[in-house]
Amino acid sequence: MSEQVHHLLRMSVRSSVQIRIVPDAVGFHAGRMPFQLMQFTEFHPVVFIEDQTSVLFLERPETTNAYRHIVTHLAKVALDEEHSRAWLASLATELGAPREEHDEHPLHWRKGSRSDHTNCVELAWPPTSAAVRDSKNPPPP
Repeated sequence: MSEQVHHLLRMSVRSSVQIRIVPDAVGFHAGRMPFQLMQFTEFHPVVFIEDQTSVLFLERPETTNAYRHIVTHLAKVALDEEHSRAWLASLATELGAPREEHDEHPLHWRKGSRSDHTNCVELAWPPTSAAVRDSKNPPPP
């Protein structure tokens, strides 16, 4: 799981990726079941649902509208990007390094391209992976 959380952190600094965490305190919500609402410029929207034994493509307007409402609700209750990244960073710290081999390679940190005066993210690329940290509060060496 550590590897997955670190991967999400690495992806979260990309301009084309938005990761938002829905806290457990929200309770049960329709977003707990995975789905993809696919919207196109030349075609009607489609909801894609996949489980262990089947795949569904839902196309009825009333169905796709219901999933649009779910997405709208999730956007209201989810943490914003910065807080989601901080939550992931906290979990990554708790889980530890993805692989023990990182300890034998020094990290060379550089400021992320999406950093500014309020959001400071630093990135490091050891030989086999990448690491992310909040540069406003780096851990001691």
